[in-house]
Amino acid sequence: MPHGPPIRTRPLGASGWAAVLAVVLVVAPPLVGLAALPAAREGTAVPVALLKPQMAVQADTELVLIGNSKAGSDIDKTTIRATLGRPDLKMDVLSIGSATLPIYYAILKNIVLAQAHPRVIVVYATPVEILTSDLTADRRERLLRPFLTADEPVIARKLYAHTSGGFEGVRERAVAGRDGALSALAAGVAGAVTGSSGRAALDAAFGEVFGQGWARRTSITTIPMGGYPSESALPETLDESFVTETAALCEAAGVRLVFAVAPVTGAIRERETRRLKGLEPVLAQAEAHATAWVVLPDPGPRASAWRDDEHMNERSALTNSRWLAEGLRRAGVLEE
Repeated sequence: MPHGPPIRTRPLGASGWAAVLAVVLVVAPPLVGLAALPAAREGTAVPVALLKPQMAVQADTELVLIGNSKAGSDIDKTTIRATLGRPDLKMDVLSIGSATLPIYYAILKNIVLAQAHPRVIVVYATPVEILTSDLTADRRERLLRPFLTADEPVIARKLYAHTSGGFEGVRERAVAGRDGALSALAAGVAGAVTGSSGRAALDAAFGEVFGQGWARRTSITTIPMGGYPSESALPETLDESFVTETAALCEAAGVRLVFAVAPVTGAIRERETRRLKGLEPVLAQAEAHATAWVVLPDPGPRASAWRDDEHMNERSALTNSRWLAEGLRRAGVLEE
């Protein structure tokens, strides 16, 4: 029986690694995303789990501050009470890591205002986080879904209806699946490669596929992939954001709404500046919908004031909390 010519193999070079990574990291994860994420659908019915979040607000709470992980690092309740001269102030701080205004809207509607009637709601967020008008599909499932009920007309209309089917729904779930799997898979590949020659080949492969080497990717530790609103998530008009709906919730409940504009530094500040370019009119409109708009100053240089580009250290948190309390006092939001 005739045999063909012998098959010769050789180790993969940088271009070979590039081809493998391109297939695995760009083609396969979207397929995983398509299988793992449920399709969204129109109307008031959104995919909900009806979970019971471990989050409670006392019925007699006067002030609720809500934000992402910065609310946990940058805010000191004792300092706020002391600065206001209100040691007895009943105050809750709700910190939901990586959250933005669409998630705060759901929490205000279904958690805070369902359990209490505070006098003041403080949203502690950066301008980008305040204006964010959409979430990636994986973030809807992970962060938003636990706070939803079966009756969510605003969220269904703004976050789900436009991806109810067709190519757009497929594209969104595919991109979410790819982004969600990319970092973990890449880290696993990097961990399996040993020796300087292997690392050099992997770095060259990443350079070919992503336009930047592995060493550059691992140095960007302050902005995790998928942890920052995409540019497409910012609105061209205020109606596309969740500002008006958040203000309407508070107005209907007789609650004063304060946006406390949180400072950031370094790479995140650069992203904020770039992504807010041209959105100054939208921010001005957002400010007009709040009872008060308190812009908090930068607490100081990166080395002495910040744990990273986003979170303040303990000393800066005390200063920041004092500035916030003084802003609340000037606005008179806690007065009768």
